Amino acid sequence: MQSIPQEIKDFLIKIIIPYVVAISIKLAMKTRKGKVSVFNAISSVIIGVGSAYLSANWVMNNFDDNHIPIVIACVTIVGEKVAYWLIYKFNFDVVGDAFINYLINKYKPKE
Repeated sequence: MQSIPQEIKDFLIKIIIPYVVAISIKLAMKTRKGKVSVFNAISSVIIGVGSAYLSANWVMNNFDDNHIPIVIACVTIVGEKVAYWLIYKFNFDVVGDAFINYLINKYKPKE
């Protein structure tokens, strides 16, 4: 069996796991406060992955290995907050919800 390259291990351990934990905590807190729409859940995942991926090289180059997971988690949450501000500022949430509902209704099995 081939060994997993170090870059993939670093990506999984230092980026993906902190991202998943941060987004999971954020979505859990949101669901306690109220209902979470499909758009919010999908956009949280996409924005979280994007901000973690885009900041990964900078974080890995500028921070100690022991601090990378917490920095990635913080960057993910901050990136998501900024993205949500932009989404709601320019009303992309209305368009996103309409698009998601259209897709759900289009591919929903007929009864």
